[in-house]
Amino acid sequence: MGDRKRIIVVTGTPGVGKSSLARALADRLGWIALDLSDLSLREGFLKGYDESRGTWVIDEGRLGRAIMRLLRASNSNIIAVGHYAHAVVPPEEVELALVLRCDPRVLEKRLRDRGYGEDKVLENVEAEILDSCLLEALDRLGASRIHEIDMTELSLEEAIGEALEVLSKRKPPSLLGIDWIGALERDGCLERYLSGRRNWPQGRKGI
Repeated sequence: MGDRKRIIVVTGTPGVGKSSLARALADRLGWIALDLSDLSLREGFLKGYDESRGTWVIDEGRLGRAIMRLLRASNSNIIAVGHYAHAVVPPEEVELALVLRCDPRVLEKRLRDRGYGEDKVLENVEAEILDSCLLEALDRLGASRIHEIDMTELSLEEAIGEALEVLSKRKPPSLLGIDWIGALERDGCLERYLSGRRNWPQGRKGI
């Protein structure tokens, strides 16, 4: 990429470990970790508050333009982190997308420990089961720029090592072929997560 500044995104369902990995990876590389939710709240890149979901709805267009201004003004490469990072960073600027995954049963516990309400827990667990972030990233960026990391049992140091191998071109980006539906079905607990499915709003990124 020559002298062009590099930008990668770290995405995945809330609770999978994005922020921890992005910060640690940025420290290791000397890059900037840009938390898109923090940026949106601080700068007011919001369309309003969704009372039914208990989330702020981001203004994707304004946020995307702000990211590009920061990239041009910065002397550093950037790691953009957020569960919608793949959707707001202009696709032509993305060198690599790290899509973090987590077993839905483990994710459910993490989200409950964070104090998420029942609907928000179920919405996010369902998104993980249905590969929502991965499918959105694939549609926007294509498989050649996406690398999945399963964070269920991986230590932070192991995840950093894997990310660095891909960034340094020592290994190519790859997809894991995760099948949470099959795993939950075999354990007899799929119905508990999906039997009461609601029509969650699509296309609106919330924080």
